[in-house]
Amino acid sequence: MAARPPGGSGYKVIDMRNTTRGLAISTLLGAALLSGCASNGGKPVAVRPPASPVTVPPVVATRPVAAINANLSQAEALWHMRSALNVAALSCRNAKVAGVAPAYNRMLARHKAVLAAAYAAEAAPFRARHGAKWAAPYDTHATRIYNFFAMPTAQVQFCKTATLVLGRANAMASEAVTGFAPAALAQLEAPFLGRQTIARR
Repeated sequence: MAARPPGGSGYKVIDMRNTTRGLAISTLLGAALLSGCASNGGKPVAVRPPASPVTVPPVVATRPVAAINANLSQAEALWHMRSALNVAALSCRNAKVAGVAPAYNRMLARHKAVLAAAYAAEAAPFRARHGAKWAAPYDTHATRIYNFFAMPTAQVQFCKTATLVLGRANAMASEAVTGFAPAALAQLEAPFLGRQTIARR
């Protein structure tokens, strides 16, 4: 975070006496330059350009991006859906959504085989790209997914959506849950894509 000037206001106090003195000096320098041009037969005189003013860029909050959930196969979308619901099982703990964790555990047991296949599909590109050292890059990727769904900006709506998604996932056969995953993932990420949270790019 950029340091703020003393006083905590975020703005510097300008000494007008120094400003007036600076304007007077600038005026005298300008007159001297014109005089120099006249005495040199009108030829241009090389002058060192003034130093560029120092500008402080505005501080912009870093916003996570939903691209981590884009361009996925159905199997990868299923694993991202599972990751989102894992976050929900850990964070959705109030009385209105108290059933999220038990429902998540039922989903893991009910769809164990297809979830294992989804994990293999998710890890495959990292294994192919990094060989024996694939685990560390994959862990970084997985952490980004968890962090996306753990953002505090939309947890209330996220928990409600997670409840609905888990209810549907637990009511369907494993053969259908992979095809269900892309739409379910879109529903789970939607609460975080509002104007006040983040924007896809």
